[in-house]
Amino acid sequence: MKYTITIIILMLIPLMLAGSFLQQAAPRFGTPVGGKFTPERSWRTSSITLEQYQMNTWGTTNQFDMIYSSQYPTRLDTLKYYGWDGDAQTLVLFANFSYTYDNTNEYVTSSYITMQREGIWYPFMRSNFTYDNQHRLIYAFTEMYDPQNQIWSTYMW
Repeated sequence: MKYTITIIILMLIPLMLAGSFLQQAAPRFGTPVGGKFTPERSWRTSSITLEQYQMNTWGTTNQFDMIYSSQYPTRLDTLKYYGWDGDAQTLVLFANFSYTYDNTNEYVTSSYITMQREGIWYPFMRSNFTYDNQHRLIYAFTEMYDPQNQIWSTYMW
């Protein structure tokens, strides 16, 4: 359950970054262009490592690696999620998140998550996002994959 919540939260992060969140916050983060503010995106995060304090010591629990488009360097294409394997005492690739954008390469239109368990990769979750003509998110639909029945079922909308 903890991993599912983490995955859902991480799925929403690129939406906030790529969507209208930065357009509304543009006076703090951007510069005016043609009467509108455009977000400043000259920086990008390539990796995040999370640590947890247990038994009087800090230890790595998770890591997220961000892979950006070679054509659009500010566009996040893939997010890799690593979880700590206590037996192997190392981080293990647990899930891949991939994102598809609209024709302006600004707004996420779909996401797809694959997950690895016991060395086998399988589809886990997919989402589709719809925007209005002012680029406001008006509809989001998420499905989870049922590996036993090999079908996609609605998770949330």
